[in-house]
Amino acid sequence: MARRFLREATVVAHQSAESAVDLGVGLTEASYIRVVGLFHGLWRPTFDVLARWSIGVEGVWHVEDRATLARDDLVALGMSATAIEALPRCEVEPPLPAHDGMATAMGYAYVLEGSSLGAATIARRVEDELPLVPASTFLAQDPGRWAAFAASIDRQRLSSVELDQAAVAANRLFAAFEAIAVASRATGSAGGVSARSGLEER
Repeated sequence: MARRFLREATVVAHQSAESAVDLGVGLTEASYIRVVGLFHGLWRPTFDVLARWSIGVEGVWHVEDRATLARDDLVALGMSATAIEALPRCEVEPPLPAHDGMATAMGYAYVLEGSSLGAATIARRVEDELPLVPASTFLAQDPGRWAAFAASIDRQRLSSVELDQAAVAANRLFAAFEAIAVASRATGSAGGVSARSGLEER
């Protein structure tokens, strides 16, 4: 299955990115802001690439514009539009034409949908540990969405070459996400707010 192949092929990059984000033991409003800012930095450029690509995952999977939800959350948490635009973003290469592009798009979507699964886990922590902060629209996640996505990519019956291409794309995006997470830890801030955060196993 494509899901199993991608999980095994990306496990090292996934765990490395997760370690770089790291929510830590005590969740604070600052760490919450940081993680939403990181998700925005992942989703905004990646969704924009997929949305501009005419083939993309159209007819296979509809990737939602969750970057806008993350931005709305940051605004609700008091971050200005200027500060949000200044947040670090992943460097994302556009998918290539035809089949190479489809495999790359699926690799990108794998990371995006997996991050949404992790966001749902973080949402439960926010609800328990930060009951006074504004409710998050980005972190809210349909519990059945990941299973539906996994079933969708399994139905595509990608070739071994396409699976390898999807894994390369997913690993590249995990590395890009790790890079902005490491950068935010090095500066101790996300939009001027000190914090720490985390991802999720599939």
